[in-house]
Amino acid sequence: TDGEDPIFPKLVPERGSLPEMSHVDESKTPSKVLLVSNLPFFCKANDLEKFFTDAGFYPHTCVKPNSTKYKKISDGYVHMNSCTDALDAMNRLSGTFLKGRCISIALE
Repeated sequence: TDGEDPIFPKLVPERGSLPEMSHVDESKTPSKVLLVSNLPFFCKANDLEKFFTDAGFYPHTCVKPNSTKYKKISDGYVHMNSCTDALDAMNRLSGTFLKGRCISIALE
């Protein structure tokens, strides 16, 4: 035998045996679209826009579906002007309250 434990094989590869990293596709950027969940059913797109604007964020577009045919009516979408704005808004506003409901915000 080569002295290696048959029950616990060597988990760390030998130096120089790791595969080289292939090219990383930098064209994929984080999303600028936020999914806002748990909105009140009576919440409109202008309520969503005012919520973000009052918090110091200026969204490009806010969409609040009013039909259950394709989307959940408790969800809305906020299109931010940059990825940085989207991340900042998500981090600051997720878990806060809008019209009495605790909202959840995630990148779409």
